[in-house]
Amino acid sequence: MPSNRNHDRRRGLGRIAALSASLVLALSLALTVSPSALADTFYTIESGDTLSEIADRYGTTVEVLQALNNIPSPHDIQIGQIIRIPDSSSQSGNSQSSPAVHAGITTTGSAATNYTVQPNDTAYDIAQQLGVDLQDLRDLNPNLNLSNIHPGETIRVPALRSSSAGADTMQQTGSDITEYTVRPRDNLSLIAERHGVTVEQLLAHNTGLTPNLIRPGDIIRIPTDGGSGSGSPISTSARSRSAYTATYTVKPGDNASQIAADHGISLDELRAHNPGVNLNVIHERQILHVPTPAYNVPALDPSEAGSLVSADYVVRWGDTGSRIADLYGISLQELQNLNPHTNLNYLYEGDTINVPWSGGSAYAPGTAPAVVARYRTHTVEAGQTFREIANAYGLTLDQLRGFNPERRGDLIVIGERLRLGGEIDPPTVADTVVVGSADLVQYIAGAYDITPHTLLSNNGWLDADDWVHTGATLRIPHREGLLVTVQAGDTLRGIADARGVDMDRILADPAHGVDDPNMIVIGQEIIIPLAVPEFVWPTNSLLELTDPFGLCRNWDCSYRHRGLDMAIDAWEPILAAADGLVTFVGGDPASGLGWYIEIEHPNGWRTVYAHLSEFAVYQGQIVKRGELIGYNGTTGESTGPHLHFEVRHNDWYVDPIAVLPPL
Repeated sequence: MPSNRNHDRRRGLGRIAALSASLVLALSLALTVSPSALADTFYTIESGDTLSEIADRYGTTVEVLQALNNIPSPHDIQIGQIIRIPDSSSQSGNSQSSPAVHAGITTTGSAATNYTVQPNDTAYDIAQQLGVDLQDLRDLNPNLNLSNIHPGETIRVPALRSSSAGADTMQQTGSDITEYTVRPRDNLSLIAERHGVTVEQLLAHNTGLTPNLIRPGDIIRIPTDGGSGSGSPISTSARSRSAYTATYTVKPGDNASQIAADHGISLDELRAHNPGVNLNVIHERQILHVPTPAYNVPALDPSEAGSLVSADYVVRWGDTGSRIADLYGISLQELQNLNPHTNLNYLYEGDTINVPWSGGSAYAPGTAPAVVARYRTHTVEAGQTFREIANAYGLTLDQLRGFNPERRGDLIVIGERLRLGGEIDPPTVADTVVVGSADLVQYIAGAYDITPHTLLSNNGWLDADDWVHTGATLRIPHREGLLVTVQAGDTLRGIADARGVDMDRILADPAHGVDDPNMIVIGQEIIIPLAVPEFVWPTNSLLELTDPFGLCRNWDCSYRHRGLDMAIDAWEPILAAADGLVTFVGGDPASGLGWYIEIEHPNGWRTVYAHLSEFAVYQGQIVKRGELIGYNGTTGESTGPHLHFEVRHNDWYVDPIAVLPPL
């Protein structure tokens, strides 16, 4: 990603003069493009392409392509670069600007045009967005019931008015013009989009403006009415995020005034959304269209969210269009379609682009920097609305919006987490303990139901052979693993990657300290989990637990019990405690562990099954958790039928109770 704008201002006065002259010539010819990004297409530059050939191919000009794509010079294009191509069908020659081509409109060359109904459209919406009277739509569609239109249906609408492209006729004064000061990282296309106008209208209102040489501090004149006298260009996506039209089935006793009041609208608004319907005479089971603000729309299913809900993404250092697309699981072309006015080849740190919904966050999962404080949140449930949630927590709509600034609009999605304000403490994942009785590391670990590995990893002053003295202070995590303290600038994905752990393993258990991958707090502790096999008890016939792990076997406790003894009847089946490879089968039936089996498990774990009477596996065999491996007995140094069960990790003896599931 470039570190600053490469407008190549040092190419020399000759090249600047040549570029300016070509643009002035272009303006004198009143060259135009379609101002609707929704009607434009995108082209990926291939080997051998030139900007001139592309312009000829699509019936436009080099100057227009430069202005729309912020290309400093016709020679500054690269293979694989995506550029915006204006819709050639919307260009109308050398003397007139094309009218704004709205989403769904197809021009026909007459006083009326065709409009394709979009999802959630009503006749009232269409009339309002096009700046025409509802009666005009009725007159143009005498055989159509405008109260019952459907997405994909074609209706006739009045033709949009065009305006002269000449600088003299386009110049406006007073309340029709506002002045804008160019900011860092601005380009003409971005300014046009931000103010609901087109690049061509900006060029027409700023005689002599060179599109690719605007600088911070420059003053640009902006037409406040969209430049055509017919209101701001339609934005279907913006409208669909702010208001919807729901259907309402009339119930016994209903009247129009009460229906309107119940939905928080006026009778006139209800009438406008139901053209041709006599609201003075409504009947049971009649269907009426009722405008519904997005904050009153029930939470969407996540499967619907991708096409209806989007979020802002703040570009960070090192980002590229391809990398951002990969983060959200979409193609570069799909990302470009979400950002028709943005040149994804030139992204700068701090820029904001539109990305698919991913849980309501401005960041892909695990990529949000750590925050100073964590706030209360609410997880959206089926049937809830944005307004209901705000009311439930005593918030206004604007307050709830303010706590969630990256959201676009008030649509919510089941499972989405909304921030509510009010700080809460991050989870506690470890305790500080004082040793009550001195002991060796492995037995101190067993006393706290953790492995020696976890104890040593989180208490760096300890050595493996240390005797831990009475009164020593230890940090004991609630789960097996390494404690990491979050620093400013950290992200969860970065923390996981730096330690070679899949981020999903951290998220798999809330006890690791994270339940929201984009909400970690500076100073909080997170557990990077130790890879522990999923153990099961090695018997289904346990009578009782007898000798525990660490039990002293002599007067000075220099010899300790290194396993867990389980009272089990003779010849009862013994099972593999986890998936693994059988590495030993044998022993001495008259001494020590007697007949025993050793199994190796992934990530440095081993288990031992001793005092057996018979084997059911062989050395080198792969076994599954719960699979029969032998039969219980009393071989070796044994006072009766029982199983001596050991768990080892990296040559450390581990208390089996620390890794076995609760009884």
